[in-house]
Amino acid sequence: MNWRRSQVVLAGMAAGGAKAQFNPVQAQKIFFIFDRVIPDKIDGPHFAFAPCHFGPFDKEVYHELYALRRTGEVAINHARRYPRYALTETGFRLGGRDVKGLSALDGSLFPRRSAVDPSVAFPRIIEGDLRSFS
Repeated sequence: MNWRRSQVVLAGMAAGGAKAQFNPVQAQKIFFIFDRVIPDKIDGPHFAFAPCHFGPFDKEVYHELYALRRTGEVAINHARRYPRYALTETGFRLGGRDVKGLSALDGSLFPRRSAVDPSVAFPRIIEGDLRSFS
């Protein structure tokens, strides 16, 4: 399978579950993890992250999220100070299909996920995994 950037975004968000929502910093971090931990599994890297005050940053992440909103696969909620990004049902179906193939990996994608209390929100798990890149 030749992964496109849109597939990486959908799979990354789907890894958080059907109801996961990401703020801008969390969105940047999830795709950073995909690009740095499993680039060979997703034909990556797909982004050119640079260090920023809140962590890795690439403006193309936002371009991709807004492109996926236009196709009906991502919902963007602007009700708060910062937007929240979530998958639509269609986006979750597509991203879930691709992330299933990745979840068969040896745990290298989110190594701390299995050791975390299931009540901890997925975005907090991402933060923990980023510590390995510090």
